Amino acid sequence: MTASQPFTISTWKWLLGLSVFFLALLVSVPSFAAIKVYLGNPKSGGTASGITAISGWAYSTEGVAVTVKMRLNGETREEIPCCGPRPDVQAHPAHPNAPLETGYGLLFNYANLPAGVHTIGVEVSANGEDPVVVDHAVTVVVPADSEFLSAVDLDAASASIERDKIVVSGIEVTDKASGMTATVDIDLNYQTGLQSFQISSAQEPGDPTASFDASQILADVAAAIFDTYDALHMASECPDPSQRQASVDTLCAAVYSLVGTSAASEADAIALLPAVQHAWRDARVPWEQSEAFLFGPVDTDEHDPFLDTWPLNVTDLEAIIASSADIATVELADDVQGFHALEYLLFQDMNGNTDPAAIVNALHTDERRRAYARRVVEEFVSHTQALRDSWDPEGGNYVHELALAGRGSTDYTDQRSAMQTLVESMVGIAAELAGAKIGDPLAAGSNEEEESRYSNNSRIDFLNNVRSINNVYEGRFDQTDSTSMGVTDFVADQDSALDAEVRMAIRDAMAAIIAIPEPFGQSITDYPDAVQKAVDAATHLETTLQRIIDEVIAAASFAH
Repeated sequence: MTASQPFTISTWKWLLGLSVFFLALLVSVPSFAAIKVYLGNPKSGGTASGITAISGWAYSTEGVAVTVKMRLNGETREEIPCCGPRPDVQAHPAHPNAPLETGYGLLFNYANLPAGVHTIGVEVSANGEDPVVVDHAVTVVVPADSEFLSAVDLDAASASIERDKIVVSGIEVTDKASGMTATVDIDLNYQTGLQSFQISSAQEPGDPTASFDASQILADVAAAIFDTYDALHMASECPDPSQRQASVDTLCAAVYSLVGTSAASEADAIALLPAVQHAWRDARVPWEQSEAFLFGPVDTDEHDPFLDTWPLNVTDLEAIIASSADIATVELADDVQGFHALEYLLFQDMNGNTDPAAIVNALHTDERRRAYARRVVEEFVSHTQALRDSWDPEGGNYVHELALAGRGSTDYTDQRSAMQTLVESMVGIAAELAGAKIGDPLAAGSNEEEESRYSNNSRIDFLNNVRSINNVYEGRFDQTDSTSMGVTDFVADQDSALDAEVRMAIRDAMAAIIAIPEPFGQSITDYPDAVQKAVDAATHLETTLQRIIDEVIAAASFAH
């Protein structure tokens, strides 16, 4: 967020139950496409070696037969056999009309390719429908640069376990074509999509082994970032116009249910208001959990100021409502829209009265106030959609811009710059917590500078900001996911003691924030010591994260 912008969070409990597979199903192809396709193997941003499957599933929502072809480095090639039974796809609620026969697969010898980064993908077509292409960037590993190994001798080899991989050193391999032998060291990682261990790196002894390959970390963090923005848009999106006053499942639907052109009676609206306010808090959660990665399109396309500028300019907001300007077309500055404009309209009336009857009365007696709420929520959703799409692998694809650092990325010419960007962003939100978000209101001795004060949501915002740091550090948005890699895997590899300190600093910051009595605005004066402990914990987290840049990233050698 910019210097003038706010800080956020909520509890989106229903999302925490979703599996990584379900998220993959949701983002495989735009919902409007008649062809649905998912490429499960190889994994985007991952590694591939040996003879393994190129596989996934595909079908047409129109019920016509699909043809699947392999793609290699942007070129469509041979047809892949399709379609075998995939009862898991047919049974999934996201695919109610999927046929049973959707699975495709082809065995492919990756050793026929030069070691390094390639794009592997599929093109799926069907009569009367536009073809759909899915390409994944993959690092191909070829032990001893051999297309086919005729023998592997482990007599002199040794093995060890390093976190999530098995390291086997001193393997003697024989090339089938030449009969020549070579000694290699390999890493083995378990790939859930293949349900087996696969070679993730191979090198001859004496080759530089200190270089750290952060490609999987960057791919997993990029996926977690996309999942966060996807969750933000799902919590906010506007349903079909005919359904906008029929639910409070999203922020847009909730606002329309409350202030639609044929809004309910005031009595019904008063009963509805708590659910509408809850929808605002629900959307706030993924946004606040995104503040540890305010780089890329959220910054360059200026979504942050449109969504979350603070302080809110109440004077100008009320002046627009009171004017004769066409609310549907009037130009809105950053500081009269976004989260806090909606918060102001939904949690109090223009006089600061938080009684539900007063809030509803202010809206129901003023059509321009209702029109303003509709305009703001529609602008809001347009930015959550654009932000999500900018990271979508099937859209703007900034996921791959981060994941492919040093391997074709424009913004990140090497892995060091990408890792430093991640850590700098975590440092930034920790500093903002210690300063503008918690420290400045404490220093002022009042809640005038407190963000989210209309809703009393500040403490939840702070906690979600720390969770945002934790999500990047662990490389996951869904806390039930135990397979993803994050910044912690890099730090632990380079300095295990510092990794333990970072983890403890994250826990301490969360604990200190939780210890602040609610509401935060009152604790500024009633419990300043508790607030100060949170400031101190956030400051410690900031300085500990900064050490990753100063002591680890600066000294590390990165692959690619």
